[in-house]
Amino acid sequence: MLIVDNANWFLPSRSRSPNSRRAAEGAAGQVWTAVLKAIQDWRSIWTSNGVWDTTIFFTPVR
Repeated sequence: MLIVDNANWFLPSRSRSPNSRRAAEGAAGQVWTAVLKAIQDWRSIWTSNGVWDTTIFFTPVR
């Protein structure tokens, strides 16, 4: 499991929270692009309070 606080600042999403990254922008830099590629098949749950988003990623069962 991986938990990313303020994930909307680093990973593209549909969030309406301020300063959220959009799909067209991609991830925030090379490191976050690599993280996104590594976890692209993981199940995720995005939570938001309208200002900040936290995302929980679950590793696939292998």
